[in-house]
Amino acid sequence: MIARSIHFGLNCVNPEAYGGWEGPLAGCHNDARDWAAFVQVRGFNPTVFLDDHCTRDRVRTEIAAAAEELRAGDTFLLTYSGHGGQVPDINGDEQDGADETLCLYDGQLIDDEIDRLLAEFAAGVRVIVVSDSCHSGTVVRALPVHSLAARHRSAPRAACLANASILDHEIVVQKAQPPANRCANRAKVLLLAACADNQTAGDGARNGVFTAAAMDVLQDPEFRGDFGDLRARCAQRMPSSQSPQLLANSAAKKFTRQRPFTL
Repeated sequence: MIARSIHFGLNCVNPEAYGGWEGPLAGCHNDARDWAAFVQVRGFNPTVFLDDHCTRDRVRTEIAAAAEELRAGDTFLLTYSGHGGQVPDINGDEQDGADETLCLYDGQLIDDEIDRLLAEFAAGVRVIVVSDSCHSGTVVRALPVHSLAARHRSAPRAACLANASILDHEIVVQKAQPPANRCANRAKVLLLAACADNQTAGDGARNGVFTAAAMDVLQDPEFRGDFGDLRARCAQRMPSSQSPQLLANSAAKKFTRQRPFTL
């Protein structure tokens, strides 16, 4: 059984791709390294990418390589810490009229693109995405399992990005659409997100607010819960304005009842 993980942390972005804005953050490198260290002792083979190594091509290449390699029973973990954005939904598949994005070093990666990449994983592969970023509630397009209602907007990670540097958004979305007769995801896809789509995620001096909470729960020797329990305990440690989310596709519903990050 193979367990691969990749961890992306961006304390800045390329200002040339974001209209002169560098988006400085404090805790994202630590988030990536801490997730990698945590899962490595649990049997994962982690790789960490920071700042200018977190490009659109790099993320897509790493996900595609994992999808090519892994088979039923294997596990793939992707953690992302950085800015999250929203751009106008142009293909009508978002109830709120916005696509959620990951703000990578040289431009944003749209949720439609992420969905298309995850659709390449074989049936039976367990895919976990952890996103400590603004507007991350459905950055992986899956069905909600546990979701807290968004009540307020939390303090953003220094500055929350919206509608910046989308790299030919219409072309990207058109290319991201799977064939009509194809299942959206064959793998067991699970998302742990720092907040709901209409919220922002807090940064910190050491870690992001969500990552700090998750590490606190997971490193508690008395914690024996499943993914739902992890989400609930993270929520207890976080401000009420930031509601962590747990989503899964239909294939992963039983997966959510397992102890997190165990093989």
